[in-house]
Amino acid sequence: MSNDQLARFIDRFTVEFVRVFPHPIERVWRAITDPAELRVWSMPAKVDLRVGGAYGFLGEDWGTILALDPPRLIKCGRASAGDELGPPGANYMQYELEETAEGTRMTFVEHWHEGPDYLAWSIRKFGPAGDDLPGWPEMPFNPGTLKGWHGMFDGLACFLDGDKRQPRTKTEQLDLLNTYREHIRAALPPA
Repeated sequence: MSNDQLARFIDRFTVEFVRVFPHPIERVWRAITDPAELRVWSMPAKVDLRVGGAYGFLGEDWGTILALDPPRLIKCGRASAGDELGPPGANYMQYELEETAEGTRMTFVEHWHEGPDYLAWSIRKFGPAGDDLPGWPEMPFNPGTLKGWHGMFDGLACFLDGDKRQPRTKTEQLDLLNTYREHIRAALPPA
């Protein structure tokens, strides 16, 4: 695996994944916005594909769509996780698609508002899962979260290619988890 496929830290609260798929932009757009397709490569989802429309995964409401420019951009605000709310749209995930000579370049960004909102959620969800990492628990990205996104985008590539196999074995998943543990230590920007 090349380092180009690893998440890039834009800052301590923003991570980016970039992938190029040898498929038309409309095909990739459908895979990231159609609930029937999301279910195959990601997880059960609901998407009301309009600005202000709700979206969610695994039967939970996650937030609303903040920006939409089919087939190029979807930005989804994430619901607050803690007791104190960040500003509207402070937590978000975004897919941006661009046509290239190779097919479609997908840039995925996840951002969390700094402060008690994320901190409350991360400790409740993961406990001390990243307590040996720089910045933990005040930064939102632990090895399991990054491995999860990475694995889903591997699954998206397989889905788009019509490959029904699992993209990684359990041993390869553990190796990827350890790769992200070291990547966070090496690449997380200082506070």
